Amino acid sequence: MISLLSKNLAANTQRLMDEHGWSQRELAKKAGISQSGVGFVLRYRDSSDRHAAIDTVEALAKAFGVSALEMLSDGSGERPKSAKFDKAKATSALAIVHRSAARSKRVPAPDIMMMCAIMAYSRLLGGSTKEEVITETEGTFLAKA
Repeated sequence: MISLLSKNLAANTQRLMDEHGWSQRELAKKAGISQSGVGFVLRYRDSSDRHAAIDTVEALAKAFGVSALEMLSDGSGERPKSAKFDKAKATSALAIVHRSAARSKRVPAPDIMMMCAIMAYSRLLGGSTKEEVITETEGTFLAKA
């Protein structure tokens, strides 16, 4: 299952590229990431096997002059009507993020913590196992250390 956040990231990246009149190559240069990284983000809407790294989301947001959370939003400012809040999965996602931050032996910025919690929650809702989400989240924090 493709995550809603990844679909939003792909759609927002394409929309902002169009608004700025930028090619993938121009965006990659401005964001400081590879052109293949930009292509990966744009193609993600058709793939469920990988997810964009937090660093990539942050770099794209900075290049466009928007927040990382805006890059992941659906633009409506509200939760999709079909989404039902799952308190157990949300609690689990927060626990995963806190555990991952503690294992990395550093305290990430609040916006990074929030994005990781949102992504962890999205992955859990999408059917990923808790172990898969823990591995991804810990990898994100360790990479930022």
